[in-house]
Amino acid sequence: MKNTLYDFNGLYLLVRRYYLKCFPHIADSAPEAILNLQLKCHDSSALVVSTGQLGNTLLENQEPIQKHNPPYVENHGYVLEAYLSDEASRGDILEDIKALNEWMIKEGFIHADDEGSIATSRLLDVRSLTS
Repeated sequence: MKNTLYDFNGLYLLVRRYYLKCFPHIADSAPEAILNLQLKCHDSSALVVSTGQLGNTLLENQEPIQKHNPPYVENHGYVLEAYLSDEASRGDILEDIKALNEWMIKEGFIHADDEGSIATSRLLDVRSLTS
């Protein structure tokens, strides 16, 4: 893993959540789409947007999450927004998501074709890679 925010199982759970949220419909397998759902799940209005140049992205964030909401509780949405605001960190996590997505296709967790990607029964059954 290049990113320092998620281990391989945490990243698997993130990608799995995305495909289950889209199921039974075909999903866009772009790493940005997968990461944007994670942001949304943590009540973030931020979006990772491709600039159109190969591998370049921006983090658009009109209303950043406050650090402690409620006080004394670390909000994962805040941590994720802060992590993604760094271009190198954002690139690392997007690269990890892309690599994991490719592995999941190869191992039969996801079916992919020209129309998009969809969860297979294996993805539905395997809740975690570590348990």
